[in-house]
Amino acid sequence: MDEELIAKLEAKGFHGTIDRLKRGDITIEQARAELGGDNSHIKIPSIELPDPYEVAAELKRCGVHRMESWTRWAQKTSLRPGMDTKDWYKI
Repeated sequence: MDEELIAKLEAKGFHGTIDRLKRGDITIEQARAELGGDNSHIKIPSIELPDPYEVAAELKRCGVHRMESWTRWAQKTSLRPGMDTKDWYKI
């Protein structure tokens, strides 16, 4: 990881870019382009959420407790669950 690049991104307040870089969602070249202000060619990949009903069924099959299942769902969706906890527990 390029520590100098991360320091420059932090100085400009690009914390989201740093997070995406550390997760591997963008390359170092894309992060440098964002730092330089040229964002026109950057395409951030969209994350496909798994089917919540399939994930819930799998977790039930594995014997995961209902309260822990929300945590597992949040992990599986990279902390972008796309639904409220109430909706998850209804499944």
